[in-house]
Amino acid sequence: MNSHKTAISRTNLSKPMTIFRDAGLLDGPTLDFGCGKGKDVEILGIDGYDPHYFPKLPVKWYNTVTMNYVINTLDTHYKRLQAIRDAWKFVDVGGILIITSRTYKDITNNAIKHGWKPHAGGYITGKGTFQIGFMNDQLREFLSY
Repeated sequence: MNSHKTAISRTNLSKPMTIFRDAGLLDGPTLDFGCGKGKDVEILGIDGYDPHYFPKLPVKWYNTVTMNYVINTLDTHYKRLQAIRDAWKFVDVGGILIITSRTYKDITNNAIKHGWKPHAGGYITGKGTFQIGFMNDQLREFLSY
């Protein structure tokens, strides 16, 4: 899939990173894993990794690793689990990994509105990217494997 095409250009901090910053969760070394085009990285002065836009893997551990809107762009359970495992490798002892995803309702509404094609439990968008939404209980179940 063309998951790198899901990265959007922004001029301001993303909603998840604003929430994390305001809650004090970005204290200490922070990595945005799957940072896309890197606007959050630029604004916050943190490290970023993205296989397409920032392909150099980090060489250290972090207090906080964020993974925003990554798992909902991957079209198989295996790819989602592998991405989480890859991000977890950079979490320092006592650190945290924060995962955000678009919701099932959001993805379904967009699929209906834009005529996305069903695929692998989610949808292929007009850009040819994959999107699947999760609710909190679905994420818990997904992560329990």
